Amino acid sequence: MYRVISCITQEHDYVLVGLAALVCVLGASLSVILSQRLQGANGRRKQVQLGLTSMIGGATIWSTHFIAMLAYDPGYAHGYEPLATGGSLALAIIGVTIANYLTSYQLRGPLDIRGGLVFGLTISGMHYLGMSAYLLPGEIVWETPYMLASIFLGAALGSYAYHLIAKTVSVMGRIGTIATMVLAIVTMHFTAMSAITIKLSPYVDVPAEIISDSILGVLIMAVMAVILIIGFASASIEASIEAEKQGELQQAALHDPLTSLPNRLGLTQRMSEMASRLAIDERERAAVLTVDLDLFKEVNDLYGHAAGDKVLKVIAKRLADSLEEDEFIARSGGDEFVAIKHNFRRIGQVMAFAERLHCLITEPIDIGTVSTTVGASVGVATSFEDGRDLRELLHKSDIAPKKIPRPMLPSSAWRWISKAGKKCA
Repeated sequence: MYRVISCITQEHDYVLVGLAALVCVLGASLSVILSQRLQGANGRRKQVQLGLTSMIGGATIWSTHFIAMLAYDPGYAHGYEPLATGGSLALAIIGVTIANYLTSYQLRGPLDIRGGLVFGLTISGMHYLGMSAYLLPGEIVWETPYMLASIFLGAALGSYAYHLIAKTVSVMGRIGTIATMVLAIVTMHFTAMSAITIKLSPYVDVPAEIISDSILGVLIMAVMAVILIIGFASASIEASIEAEKQGELQQAALHDPLTSLPNRLGLTQRMSEMASRLAIDERERAAVLTVDLDLFKEVNDLYGHAAGDKVLKVIAKRLADSLEEDEFIARSGGDEFVAIKHNFRRIGQVMAFAERLHCLITEPIDIGTVSTTVGASVGVATSFEDGRDLRELLHKSDIAPKKIPRPMLPSSAWRWISKAGKKCA
């Protein structure tokens, strides 16, 4: 352990070590986020996601290594052999691709560590291939115990990181997964660097055709800039797609598939919101209207269920298109609807709303070459006289006595009765 700490503190530039750590954290964050989303992807999208995630993971390992190598100062002229330097990047991307493939396509259970093991060994393989590209006037002698320790740390922490990727869903769990992946890359690198002993030799020259520190630095920044931009763009697109899917699921959960009106669950949600407003503001007023279609069973019996569905869709569209601010309507059952009106000042406004709903329902509806009509009865309960509990108002409007309301009378719950085909002004 002392050897590793000494290597970091005495043989490396702190600024570049910090930059390597930053790149590692950013790359690992993107890798973990995209790898976890890869688990739920499918088809062509999953294949594209696999390639992109693997490129980011491989480039992260490679960039962290070579930025840390730029931070390493042996005190001698040195450079990097181009073929091995490029080959180490290719090895990193290929290795991470295999690891991600095993985790997303071939996972055999929570104890399957093949993907993580491949990831950890990829870190080691990339490191030692990259070190073979390191040229200086002498030779590098490796101490076997530190080499084996570095390989073990990379494999163990890499396996654990991928184990967490496969099962973690919480934010804190994701942070722990990122930290584990960063540790796998960093501890492997600096433990391996502690295994180095340089033996200078006057017979070894550094070739002229090498990559210098400055060129390597530009190359690393270019690679990581492209990878991070693509990665963040992909993560943003994935987040938008996920939000859109969540919205679609919520829409499906809260809306009736036939009429597209809010369903009973959507009604419950709206009533909960309205109940909160009534509790907070004593001046707030609400009315609940229960609408039952009359003669709808006859339409089904006479013309069939397809015709009945069309009647429901036409009526639902009429009602939805007519809603004004502070009005709401939902389909609560087969031929039943529930409407809510709030922020009104007079019973007459509620009566006008009930009459508007009634008129829209009783207008003729064309079914092929036939025109038919249905009737409606509207039960009404308001917070003026029937209480401020929304559930109680819904109950009272549903069982309201069948009588014609007297205009302007703030009476208890009442029901509007009308016959099909009544002309509305």
